[in-house]
Amino acid sequence: MFLTFSRLTRARKQITFLALLVIGLACAQAQTNPAPEKVFIGNAGSVNDDQSPLAAQYAARAYNAFFLEMKQWGRYEIVADLAQADWIFEISTTNHQVCHDRREQREGKPREENRFYINVLMTDARTKSVRARLSEDVGIPRWYMSLDKLFDQTIVDLMHDLKEEVGAFATQTPPVPHNQPMAPVPPRIALAQKVYIHNRGVTDDPGGRYTGGNAALYDQFAAELKSWGRYQIVPASEADLIFDISFSAPATCEVSSAPQLQLYVRDARTDTALWAFSTSVGHALRAATARKNFALDMAALVRELREVAERPTWALNASLPAKQQEMVTAAPVSLISSSSNSNLETVPVSISVVPTIVKSGFQISATVTVKNTTKGDFNFVYPQGDPLTCVIAVQHPDGTDVKQTEEGARLIAAHTSWKGPAASYQLHPGEKQTRECVVSTLFDMSSSGTYLIEVKELDGRPAVSNIATVTIVSR
Repeated sequence: MFLTFSRLTRARKQITFLALLVIGLACAQAQTNPAPEKVFIGNAGSVNDDQSPLAAQYAARAYNAFFLEMKQWGRYEIVADLAQADWIFEISTTNHQVCHDRREQREGKPREENRFYINVLMTDARTKSVRARLSEDVGIPRWYMSLDKLFDQTIVDLMHDLKEEVGAFATQTPPVPHNQPMAPVPPRIALAQKVYIHNRGVTDDPGGRYTGGNAALYDQFAAELKSWGRYQIVPASEADLIFDISFSAPATCEVSSAPQLQLYVRDARTDTALWAFSTSVGHALRAATARKNFALDMAALVRELREVAERPTWALNASLPAKQQEMVTAAPVSLISSSSNSNLETVPVSISVVPTIVKSGFQISATVTVKNTTKGDFNFVYPQGDPLTCVIAVQHPDGTDVKQTEEGARLIAAHTSWKGPAASYQLHPGEKQTRECVVSTLFDMSSSGTYLIEVKELDGRPAVSNIATVTIVSR
């Protein structure tokens, strides 16, 4: 059978119309389901009128709770790399301390009243313009509502404010339970090699009684960093991170001074707050004791920094997808175990330990690097909250296994049986990931001798590596 010219023309028109309709529907679908915006979340710490240690204590809690709430909301894709972000959220706490006089105390008011606020600064990652400054009063604890519960509820209220700001359907939800894994540390802190120290100076320390003055504050902090040996101190133009160090000892309601050290870690390229630390310095009457306390607590501050920098975290190119992307398949969340990916192809990893000769009793860490030199992606899938995502084996030169420490046995046993929702990321061709893995915490390396270290598993995927050698010598 043959079509006449007019019938053929009508058929072509119908086909063209159907094709345009399909394209239009596809465009409409793309408009109704745009790619989710990407956000980076930084811990801006405590910004306090009185440098209250209590506000600093809750700053980390606020960051963790806000991160988990953002993850549960699912409107945005949370990214680890600032360069990928459309928006930057900086979460901080503030304490406005109120001192009541004797008359107010007789009326039932306490001598000291802390008024905490939790704040979120929303900034355009490209233009650096501020989209929103949100703040919520935590309120005053009552017998039926502890400060912890007030903080959790305030985060929920803050999320409600944010949802209204961005025009989302703002519903009140219960606080995210805090028995979940800690929110990840921004990987730039661990990946950085060069830092610049910005001395913000000393305030409320007449005569440098605690610190010895501005120059001494810088020198003491720089000495602790050099003793650690993790970062190279360089000019600001060469730095990966900026370390803002400061000291203050303002008066409070209870004491004449509350000395405290504060450290802010900022990304050198974008000036974004990554993390903040606060450490109280022991109050002292004698100048000699004050200087001694200052030195001890400066060392404690650097230990806090070290704990964060060496905490296992996500890869620089990792992200938590927005829920709009997950709703396409509507697949139920399933639990995976740490051994689920044992049938995957091994990923090549390099390991190094510096220095290679260590005195007995000192902590030993290994630098573990994986670089994708193939033409395809490296896919990593592991259960969320896995306590040991970098599995290392240590042997004596004769091939016998080194005994695990009590902590190591606990972590390895927990890792082996761990189950949780899948966390995943990809390492694209040419990309590299580096992390620090503590070895001496897992294995008993207190005896003098040579130890052979290699990587067996990385983020749920079997690994093959070179063998790093470290020699332990007696003190």
